[in-house]
Amino acid sequence: MRISPKNILYLLLLQVTLLVLSFISFKLRTVTDSLLLYLPLVMGIVFIHWFGPRILPVLFINGYTTLMIYGVKIFTPLMWFISIHEAAVAFTSWLLYAKLFPPKNTAGFADTSSYLRFVLMGMVVPVCVNSIFVYHYGTVKGDFDKIVLYWLSDFITILPLSTVLLHFVHFDKAKQTIRVRSIDVNRQTGVELIIVSALFVILSLLFPFDKYW
Repeated sequence: MRISPKNILYLLLLQVTLLVLSFISFKLRTVTDSLLLYLPLVMGIVFIHWFGPRILPVLFINGYTTLMIYGVKIFTPLMWFISIHEAAVAFTSWLLYAKLFPPKNTAGFADTSSYLRFVLMGMVVPVCVNSIFVYHYGTVKGDFDKIVLYWLSDFITILPLSTVLLHFVHFDKAKQTIRVRSIDVNRQTGVELIIVSALFVILSLLFPFDKYW
């Protein structure tokens, strides 16, 4: 990315957006006593597929400030390690889906194969990477049951939001513009959307998140 006032403004807007989402997630946690909607993890994946790894410093800064929002005052080596989890998750998603195992067309999901590739490479593996950081959370302390529930909560948050945004909204790097795709749902796409929605609802109802948070 060239250093220009416009690009600096874009980065500042992304930073402010992530900070706002971190604060909203914190407030949702205090209201619902749940980490089900940790929104910066979702948008970190979306932003890196839109703008590339140039936004990693923004994710590093947000990870640090998020810990401050959650009350961390002394940054030990462990806290510094935990603060990079958003960047690590996003980078893993971009590396696997966009660089190492890219589909023929990364703009949206051209077919079922590219969508399933994103679910596996762009979501499942990165969320597994996030579990390494979750293991060290003070509220988890290596409890395997809680690690699994955090994994599920992250997955069912990322699944519907990131796929919708990445499918319908595309950032044109050459023109530096955002393009929104028209909604044209054929029969196969409709069935796939119904299946994904049903999976999200089933996972939400199947696991007693309120019992653990």
